[in-house]
Amino acid sequence: IHLILLLAISACSKMVSQGPEPQLPYEIGKGSLTAEDAKIEAIIAPYREPLKKSMAETLCYSDANATKGLPEGSLGNLITDILRKEIEIQTNTSIDICFLNHGGLRVEWPKGAITRSMVFELMPFENQLQIIQMNATQVEGMLKLIAAKEGSPISLSLIHISEPTRQAEIS
Repeated sequence: IHLILLLAISACSKMVSQGPEPQLPYEIGKGSLTAEDAKIEAIIAPYREPLKKSMAETLCYSDANATKGLPEGSLGNLITDILRKEIEIQTNTSIDICFLNHGGLRVEWPKGAITRSMVFELMPFENQLQIIQMNATQVEGMLKLIAAKEGSPISLSLIHISEPTRQAEIS
């Protein structure tokens, strides 16, 4: 089995290409501009500086590093708390639990200024939050799954869940 694994790994170590050599990424505004490049540059130019300025805007300051970690990390705790509270505000609904995929948080934040670009770097994809209702058995199962997977960013409010045959309290 080890030999097969070694062969599989070594076979994948070199990419074989039958086409032309891949081109390096082209950056608009670098090097000599063609007529088409100049047209694109003319469209983009008015937006470049305002966007740079907006992305450099300081949104808040952190007095400590916000780090990823399992079973929990300060960054995951912060982001799930923020998202839970924001969804409560936007939906006028009490949200008891918010949890995220640990891998969805892409960067850590340093102590100091947190800029708009850092927020975009943290969660660069158009993720969606889903609100679901769960009974005590489902919540218990979800929390056991999170624990079995070595943790996940999670935010809990004081929860009182009751069912006809069982009551769970999480604080």
